[in-house]
Amino acid sequence: MEFSIPGRTILLPFLAGTLLLLAPAPSQNPVDPPKGLKVAFIHVGQGDATLVVGPTGKALLFDAGPDGQGSRAVLPQLQRMGVKSLEGIMVSHYHPDHIGGVDEVLARIPTKKVYDRGLYKAPTYYKDYGRYATAARGKRTTVRPGTSIDLGPGVSCKVIAVNGYILGSSSRLPIDKAYQYENGASITLLVRYGDFSLWLGGDLTGGGLNTYDLESRVAAVAGKVDVYQADHHGSATSSNSNLLRILDPEVIVISCGKDNPFRHPAGSAVNRMNSAGSSRLVLCTSPGNGYRGFGTSGTAVLETNGRRYRITGETRGALDLYTDEARVHRPVAGELVISEVQRNPRNKDGKFLELSYVGKEPASLEGLELRANKGFFRVATPYRLLPGQRLVLMDHGDPARNGGLPLGHAWPYRAMSLGTGSDRIRIGFSGRTLESLSYSSSFAGGYGVAAERVNLLAGASSSNFRAAVASYGRDRGTPGLRNSADKTPFSLGAGVETIPFGRSGGPKILAVASALAKGGSLDILALSGGSSPGLKVGSVHIPLNGDAVFLLSLQLPGSFGTFPADGLRGWALPVPQAASARGSRVFFAHFLVDFFGANPIPAASNAFSFRIP
Repeated sequence: MEFSIPGRTILLPFLAGTLLLLAPAPSQNPVDPPKGLKVAFIHVGQGDATLVVGPTGKALLFDAGPDGQGSRAVLPQLQRMGVKSLEGIMVSHYHPDHIGGVDEVLARIPTKKVYDRGLYKAPTYYKDYGRYATAARGKRTTVRPGTSIDLGPGVSCKVIAVNGYILGSSSRLPIDKAYQYENGASITLLVRYGDFSLWLGGDLTGGGLNTYDLESRVAAVAGKVDVYQADHHGSATSSNSNLLRILDPEVIVISCGKDNPFRHPAGSAVNRMNSAGSSRLVLCTSPGNGYRGFGTSGTAVLETNGRRYRITGETRGALDLYTDEARVHRPVAGELVISEVQRNPRNKDGKFLELSYVGKEPASLEGLELRANKGFFRVATPYRLLPGQRLVLMDHGDPARNGGLPLGHAWPYRAMSLGTGSDRIRIGFSGRTLESLSYSSSFAGGYGVAAERVNLLAGASSSNFRAAVASYGRDRGTPGLRNSADKTPFSLGAGVETIPFGRSGGPKILAVASALAKGGSLDILALSGGSSPGLKVGSVHIPLNGDAVFLLSLQLPGSFGTFPADGLRGWALPVPQAASARGSRVFFAHFLVDFFGANPIPAASNAFSFRIP
């Protein structure tokens, strides 16, 4: 067999020999966690403890939870993340639910410094404060706005507020006589890595219940962030509308205890965080007091390379997201489909809707609009989906109450309701519908049984759905997993994710190859300066020209490899440095290889066109 190229011929044996000389280099798999900065929002019950680990392993612990949780929760999490020493422990303020575990951590982990707000109006009458002061003796350092912690290259970790002082202002806000003074004196830390940013604010007050509104003033200094750890455990005194408008986070993480006496997170605060017009991913380390509008994650771990990030919890599944600077593909009609509906679960809190992405290139779901006969909401979180991946959207985010659904997006309280007997569900962007699904009592599934789509590439007709047979919890369905009924005839796919210059350190090109039904197959990723007339191998047409770019691309690390079981491969491509290359059009495609089969090139993907950033 041979490649047919106008004017000349490249024999397949020659190509095979070339590939044998190139060891299958490890390429960046697009479903792998991004590497760089790690953050753990540790489940310590009613309290706060957040671990930030830089790319070289330098680590800072921000608060350590209440008494006993340093040993029970914080130390085990440090061990799981391979942290054997700390650059420092920073305590946001002196309440027991933030400093109670510090002495336990200091007794076991070598720590260079302990950062706090100093001695001014310190609550020396607290037993926990006395233990803290004794354990931290000789290590304490008083922070000021502008104090920075070194967590390695590329990481900015800066105090922007403490004790009523705010970065950029020499005057102190009048908080001395304010209600909840100790909370208002909290340290606010802003962490940046590439295009990723994180707010840690302790129990900073926002004006609720007659507290002093520090949040609005401090938020103006911070500006836009990707992730906001909710101030004061999501209480009614915090997370005010000004802060949420200015920070405009895509993700919010709340730390509080189950059935806590303070009723954290407050329903009013959650409703501000997750509204119909701006429905964010809100996670909480516990179910709190059972309110809706957020997901229960347990300890949540975030990993980022400064361009995208992944969040995992103690529940099944993981969520991939873009930073807000990313400018990526938005799904069009036929690329994002309704793949499963649980409209009448045995547990009334278990209604869910699963969406599947069947496009060729990575996509963001930010701005996605969902409508039912009763309600509407717009997703404000830039979920990153690759070909074949799914997102579960749910009425209630606590696995103990929703039947054990995976980590997903809990829609706002009372924003939308799926009809038990009949409904019309629409998904789309900017008022434009991508897909509409109507069902009635005769639709597939029923009480405790989800309706699963058979062919994701065919229309959303009732004949394309079947009753689920696999079990989860007390119900039947496959939320977040491939449908039992799935018979989608996937073809090979090729797409490219380009990241332009930004804080993330220059342009990046990540080519994504999909072979969703071909896990284990040998595969070649390649580039070309053109796609026509392409290459013909037997009956298969490869939409790439056999030019110099094509031949050179075969020598790049990662060109030759094997598809993992999930059918996704990634290729981190070098960006040409020559100014003349910028804006040049390049084509990416891939093709399967079977040297011992009747057809040595069984299949080829589409050609994806992109420009060098």
